[in-house]
Amino acid sequence: MIEVKLKKYLEDRGLFKVKTNYPGLSVYSLETETSACILCVVEKEAVEMLNADLYAVFTDKISAAYKATKSSINLLTLFLTGRLEDAKCIGGQNAYWIVDETYGRVVVYENQPEDFLGLRKDIEAMISMLKAEEQQRENEERTRQMKAEGAYVHTGPEYEYKIHKDYSRGNAAGSRRFSVPKTVNGNYPYVTVGLIAVNVFLLLLINLFGDLLGISDWLDAGAVSWMEAYEKHEYYRFITAMFLHADIGHIAGNMIVLFATGEILERMTGHLKFFAIYMLGGIIGGIGSVFYHYRINEYVQSIGASGAVYSVVGGILMYMVLNRDKINMIGFNRLAVMAVYMIYSGLASESTDNAAHIAGFLGGGLVYLVIYTFFEDKTKRKKYN
Repeated sequence: MIEVKLKKYLEDRGLFKVKTNYPGLSVYSLETETSACILCVVEKEAVEMLNADLYAVFTDKISAAYKATKSSINLLTLFLTGRLEDAKCIGGQNAYWIVDETYGRVVVYENQPEDFLGLRKDIEAMISMLKAEEQQRENEERTRQMKAEGAYVHTGPEYEYKIHKDYSRGNAAGSRRFSVPKTVNGNYPYVTVGLIAVNVFLLLLINLFGDLLGISDWLDAGAVSWMEAYEKHEYYRFITAMFLHADIGHIAGNMIVLFATGEILERMTGHLKFFAIYMLGGIIGGIGSVFYHYRINEYVQSIGASGAVYSVVGGILMYMVLNRDKINMIGFNRLAVMAVYMIYSGLASESTDNAAHIAGFLGGGLVYLVIYTFFEDKTKRKKYN
């Protein structure tokens, strides 16, 4: 690629290409009435075939052709190769530069001309541009191959990190901007955000307009207990209770954890599977709570999304276990520690429904296990780093 770009550049600069019978050797000249500047371009294929003696014969012939009409001759050889030692041996005592394609640089040794017709700066810029284009092509090809294999291509941090010089949505040069992370299919985690919105809306609705709606207590709002579920068969309460919260402190804790973990699971599994894990895991959490309190003969009205939130954590851990060849185990260890801490914190609080937490956690893992077993193509698993 550098050969094509360089030749076009030299011709655009007004250098005249001299015909030669040597493959891989090109000669360009810029002449005045009394002088000639001659540039010999030796491509990497020619470097492999030449030696110092053969090249000396070639340059002598070129110089002799111009000495008949020019009083001043300035000749520079440009080697296009990553084999620096070979180029040095071939160049010998002649003036030469080496365009090192391996590291993208122009190598100019001591006692060699620092510039030649103002070409050095332009050639260095050309090499840098070609190297950047090659890197971009490699990245695009790698991304294309990963997508073709069905892998999730993680192209940035958990949250998109915006730099103004690279992205159009930054605030100022070098400023940072965080936005809602994207899911595997390129969409935002609408389900996670939607669930948070519904929970907040119902809290405001009940607290502001509960009397107008005829809601006098949490049981009217949809809380679940073993008496209503088992004896009255009001099974809908396993769902309604998941969206009720006592106060701002109660909902804030649940929604913060939901946002932190929900967007991860939704990004790894997709919208529908995440919604299934959240809802079914939350229902299992409610069933576990009701069953536990029934067994100990304790009447408790249970509300809150914590069972469903714990199911999300359980789903993530199960995802990591089943896809351990595709994920970063450091992230798994951190999440496991967080899950243990969350359960421990619940056990330390007398007002926390730990039965719902534990059942929801196990339920979320169980739901994803079913999804993985029956609804995922193991040959096209999404990749998460």
